[in-house]
Amino acid sequence: MPAKKVLLLNPPGERVYIRDYYCSKVSKSNYLFHPIDLLMLSGRLAERYELYVIDAIADGIDINSCYGMIKAISPDVVISLVGAVSLEEDIPFLERLKNDVTQIIVTGDIVLEDPDKWMKRHTFIDAVIMDFTSRDIIPYIEGRYETITSMVYRTVDSIRCTDYVRPKNEEFELPVPRHDLFKSNGYRFPFVRHKEFATVLTEYGCPFKCSFCIMSTLGSRYRNVENVIEEFKVLKKLGKKEIFIFDQTFGINKKRAIDLCRRMKEEEFNFGWVCY
Repeated sequence: MPAKKVLLLNPPGERVYIRDYYCSKVSKSNYLFHPIDLLMLSGRLAERYELYVIDAIADGIDINSCYGMIKAISPDVVISLVGAVSLEEDIPFLERLKNDVTQIIVTGDIVLEDPDKWMKRHTFIDAVIMDFTSRDIIPYIEGRYETITSMVYRTVDSIRCTDYVRPKNEEFELPVPRHDLFKSNGYRFPFVRHKEFATVLTEYGCPFKCSFCIMSTLGSRYRNVENVIEEFKVLKKLGKKEIFIFDQTFGINKKRAIDLCRRMKEEEFNFGWVCY
């Protein structure tokens, strides 16, 4: 059988919305980096499925044009960003899209609190991703629900909520994200000197408990250094000149940060890079 078609979607909007990493906002100046939720999912999905990316925000694609592009792809599964800041636009767009798509899966800040109640209100949504770095997306698409720990999903007669335990300083690896599929010329960041930059996540969440910040609710995990270096090798081949490391607290594990910097120097990547 042919591989399923999976579309990673940043839907259109009237403003420059940033919906990813469970913290949606409107870009207030010259920044629009690669949507990290979709990017982190891309490597895992591309290993099994025919994968497509539409970033309607970065490419300035309007609603009708975006529908036309999606119909031309005819995906079996759409994984879409949603955001509290853009919800009044996201919901009608995805509801209309459901007429042409078998499964719609969403990730975003608005779905983190009471995701089962949210899905009861929006019956066209099939599943919610609670952690975009987890392995659960493949078992879910393939119907192997017994192994899922970080998604809320609809079955024939109910909505299943897993007992998700937030990670605590766990190490993890993931297949190298498919940066080559995120081709838009609309990505920009004022702290890099070259247009050819990439957005990379080496640590997920944050170990601190600041009450004002959503990151304190996500738990924390960090990627194996060699797994990050593998991604950097791919980025060098793609001609990327600079890296925006999107970690919320880069260097919190001092030994790991020094090991990563040492390996970057050994490999002679010569990237410019910036982090929080």
